[in-house]
Amino acid sequence: MKFLEPSLLAFDKEKIEDQLNDVKNAGAKYIHYDVMDGKFVPNKALGTEYIKLINKLDMKVCVHVMVYKVLKYFKEFSKFKIYSFSFHPEACKNIKQALKIMQIIKNAGILAGIVINPDTSCIAYEELIKAADMVTVMGVFPGKCGQKFIPNSIENLKFVKNIKDTYNKKIIITLDGGVRESIIKDTKKYVDHFVSGSFLTSAKNKQAIFDLVK
Repeated sequence: MKFLEPSLLAFDKEKIEDQLNDVKNAGAKYIHYDVMDGKFVPNKALGTEYIKLINKLDMKVCVHVMVYKVLKYFKEFSKFKIYSFSFHPEACKNIKQALKIMQIIKNAGILAGIVINPDTSCIAYEELIKAADMVTVMGVFPGKCGQKFIPNSIENLKFVKNIKDTYNKKIIITLDGGVRESIIKDTKKYVDHFVSGSFLTSAKNKQAIFDLVK
């Protein structure tokens, strides 16, 4: 079964509880939770302040950190109930360190994920992809909402799907960035979870988007 993760980053923080209820009523089981340190990417966003609210509404929190100090952030977020914790391998010194962080995440009973940017070499991180519970392929460069999908991201999706089919069928493949109706249709055979921000929040019929993903 496929799922849509509404991106909290695109929500109006003055109406966040109402918007969370809206997407839950439309069918949301997961919420995508972006965290930025202002260094790994230029912008800063989200601490742990909304996690309890999402938990209270009975939706799972998928944390995506765009930070350099991955373990520091994980220790803070692991104090809360989260479903997954995904990071960018470029934030680590080497693959060995990234694998160690992934194991720490798994040992906490949380799904460990890595994030592949449009210009990230999947081949360079093949070992990490095989070991991950979740692999997020970015359809845009991370850091802000509303960007257009970068077409060569589909090649990264194909690479990760091949790894999943060959080595680890439990991998959850997520597409994040530039997701809209045509992209969902074009990539559905590769993707398990779609992350949607401005496309979903601006849609009059949110239920139709959730139905499209199923």
